[in-house]
Amino acid sequence: MRGFVLAISVLPWLACALPDPASVRARLTPRESALVELRTVASRDGWFETKVAAIPETKSVEFEDDAYPLVFDLGAGEPIDCWVMREWKNPPWVLREFSSGLSEVHEIGGIESSRIVGIGADAVDGAIYMGVEWDLDLRTWLGPAPGSIHLLYAVKQGAGILCAKHEIGYRESFVGVFRSFVRNFQTVDAPKAPEFASVSVLSIDGRNYGLSIEVVTRDDEGDWKSELRIHMLLPNGPDSLLATSSYQTEWTSGRDRSLLAAYRDSFEDDEQVGELSLLWSAERKRWVVSGTHRGLAIEQDLDPGSSPASALAVVGATREALAAPEPVGQVLTTSIWSQVDPTRLTEATLRIDEILDSERARATSVVDSAVGEAIVERATAETLSLKVRSGSGLRVDFDRIHVQGTR
Repeated sequence: MRGFVLAISVLPWLACALPDPASVRARLTPRESALVELRTVASRDGWFETKVAAIPETKSVEFEDDAYPLVFDLGAGEPIDCWVMREWKNPPWVLREFSSGLSEVHEIGGIESSRIVGIGADAVDGAIYMGVEWDLDLRTWLGPAPGSIHLLYAVKQGAGILCAKHEIGYRESFVGVFRSFVRNFQTVDAPKAPEFASVSVLSIDGRNYGLSIEVVTRDDEGDWKSELRIHMLLPNGPDSLLATSSYQTEWTSGRDRSLLAAYRDSFEDDEQVGELSLLWSAERKRWVVSGTHRGLAIEQDLDPGSSPASALAVVGATREALAAPEPVGQVLTTSIWSQVDPTRLTEATLRIDEILDSERARATSVVDSAVGEAIVERATAETLSLKVRSGSGLRVDFDRIHVQGTR
């Protein structure tokens, strides 16, 4: 990891100081390099192997400082630095943490200022990744010069993969190399494939800022475990980032898809801001929410007789409605445990508006006061896209980019 800060600290010496940094940036930004044929790289302990469309500094790497460090040559420009970590961490937090290394260079006089020029989120064959790109104004002994840092972080098979490019240009080349790295990455202890997995890109006013990941597995007793993860990396002004991640886990009966228990954890930057559970109390004969939410301790009984629907139950009911002889006009109403207000159940409705073709239908989704337009798959009732306009006028879109299996 120290190599990243070192790479940034030598940027002033790599920069070509010219009278007009803006013109230099404009000239260098379009540069790209053709990707080379795939080369194999592996760890010496046999834990991982991958193939990368770049020239590796070495074909085998040692584990050191909590990561496997790798260096790749594009065939043009400066090398790409990468690190493989055995355990993944929240992608937005990793990118924010490594971006904070820029401020360390401010202190030693290397960078005059920095600006976020791009945040992105995507997936490679279901393996999620996020990225952030910075423009830098450097101070060199020859005068001012432009610079750039581009970071990409992926999660695959329980591992974290971070790569950094620290020069202007070669944007698409860098992304291509990174995607080849992630696509071909394999570990010796890869987890078993889930029953169902989907990835959706989350965008705000047309800009990709996050990802929504759903994973469904089944235990030995036949019950379902549904996990929903939402990661977002947001600009917090021109030169800082806000990293948020939320995790919701539901245990659902394999017999009738009724909810057995639910848990939710939420993080902002490196701080956990929420840890809640929704459990049935046999003693109280009702559902109880307990835990902490934004620094406040919560223990709240839900209304007697209220019954929260599981995500699997909602999908199953929607599938039945879509399979009806006359699905248009049908309205499904359920009570769910949502993030709107974790101390109560929130009413959610779905109205089937139109059959678009043999595979898709259009529906209106209402959760509390938020209204969204959804496109759903007729056969599975899975959401292909969802467009929600907030009360403040922001448009939030979810667009599915990967799916595997059924639930």
